[in-house]
Parts: sequence; C-alpha cells; structure tokens
Amino acid sequence: MARKRPFSNTWWGKQWIDVLESFGWTNRLERGRRYARNGSVLKLQIEKGKITAQVRGSRPSPYKVTIKLAKLKKKQWKKVLEYLSTKALYAAKLLSGDMPEDIADMFLEVGVHLLPRRDNEIETKCSCPDFAVPCKHIAAVHYLIAQELDKDPFLVFKLRGMEKDEVLDNLLKYGDKNKRTRDNADIASADSEYPQSLFPKIAALSPNEVNSTALPISLENFWKGKPLPMLKPPQAPSIHASAFTNTESAFWDKNFPMPQIMQGIYRGSGKM
Repeated sequence: MARKRPFSNTWWGKQWIDVLESFGWTNRLERGRRYARNGSVLKLQIEKGKITAQVRGSRPSPYKVTIKLAKLKKKQWKKVLEYLSTKALYAAKLLSGDMPEDIADMFLEVGVHLLPRRDNEIETKCSCPDFAVPCKHIAAVHYLIAQELDKDPFLVFKLRGMEKDEVLDNLLKYGDKNKRTRDNADIASADSEYPQSLFPKIAALSPNEVNSTALPISLENFWKGKPLPMLKPPQAPSIHASAFTNTESAFWDKNFPMPQIMQGIYRGSGKM
C-alpha cells in the first residue's frame, strides 16, 4: 500500500500532527483530512492559546469550531526565556527570525513542554451534532494549524500564550540583564584585585572633584609633539641618588665618593 502524502512539509507542521496522533486521534484526524484539503475550513483565526474557525459541512450554515490550548504560565515563560538568553546561538537565531527546530529541547531543559503532551491540554468544541472528539470539522482545523505552522513556526509560541514580539523583547531584556550582571561581576573582580584602598586619594575624590582636575588635552598638539598641560611642573626629588647612600653593602671602595658623584648627576638631570 502506497504511503499517503504528508499533509505538512515542515518539521513544525509534522510535529503538530505527530503530537495529536500520539493522543490516539489518528483515525479521527483522517476523517478531517479531506475537509482540510478541499477548502472547507473558513475564517481560521489564531489568538493566544485559542483557534477559531468555521467549517462547511452537510448543513447550509458552516459549523463553528473552537480549539483552546493550555497557555504556559508566566513563571514558565520567564524560566524559559531567561535560559534562552544565555544560549547565544539560539537567542541569535530567534532574534534574526529563525526558529531552531530543536527549540522544544531547550524548553525541556528547564522542565517546560512547548508542545502539548496530553490531550487534556487541548480543549475542543464544535457546533456540529457529532459527539466524537475530535470530529471531522475539528480535525480539519488541526490540519490547517499544521499548515499555518509551516508558514510561521513562531505561531507555536502564540498557541502557548505569547506573541513572537513578546518573546523577542523578553529575550533582549534578559540578555541585557545577563550582560549587566556579567559587567558587575567583572567590576567586582577588578575591585577585589585592585582595591580602592590602594589609591586612597583617588577613592576619596567625588566625581565632580575628579572632573575638576581633568586637563584639556588636544590630540592635535599631542601628535605635533607639543608639551602636554600639567597641573604642576615636575620637581626633582628632595633626596637624590638615595640608592647610593647605603655604603654598608656597596660594591665600590668605601673611600670612593660614589654618593656625591651620583647625587650630582641626578641634580643635573633634574634641571634638564
């Protein structure tokens, strides 16, 4: 027997049908395939956690179909998006409009299911007299949802309660928060390595005092070799050639006037 041509051509559409079939709905879904293919589904509308449509049947007026999916809770979305914001590759793909096929695995890593895993997470209703769940009209709408996921896989977020723009905005928000946390950690690490106590005079200055001591430096003058502005001209130290004043361990003869010679040289260099 020849294998039937799949209704959906993308991973997301196929995954949607596979999830529904895993609920034991295979035979019931097949009843709606023809309705889905011949254009019987009218006015399909997807909202947050809700799908509504009209489906032509045997009666003159189309039947009204409503499908509701359990929305993820706010804390679940927060957990997922905070985690995704730490995954540079996934965050970059999502922000560029590309839905990674294994995004559901990222949800699972924090204990959240992106796609429904039980039939009680999907509530369906149809105005037709058929009591089967799902009836062929509901099944037809399920196939159309798979086609919509083919066109825009980000609709899976909407089905679970969050618009695409909300997802991306939160990714950016949590990404910025992560960056600030890392920056603060780097600053704290730098402070622990070079504490302000090593520079008491600088640490004691207020921002205004620091700015008041800033000197106007011209890059043009710098590259022309002109002298840089200074708060105070450099002064020679009061003790010259102090390294040569200790004669106890000197390598020269104690009668050689090394300290006097070196002090004279230091004084001369200070006048240059």
